[in-house]
Amino acid sequence: MPTGVREVSCSASDAHYKVIQSIPLTSDLNRCNDNPKTRGGIPLNEYVYCLVGIGSYARP
Repeated sequence: MPTGVREVSCSASDAHYKVIQSIPLTSDLNRCNDNPKTRGGIPLNEYVYCLVGIGSYARP
């Protein structure tokens, strides 16, 4: 896993983002642009995980 990224429960006090879509067999972060709710993505093991902020990380 990339530095600073670890999996936690969405209800954990240190959760900042929730995975709302996973796209296999790619590392192209632009694939998340098709999802209007996404706040970005992260590539892990040839998957792109599209993220949405939660708590203070949520989009206004």
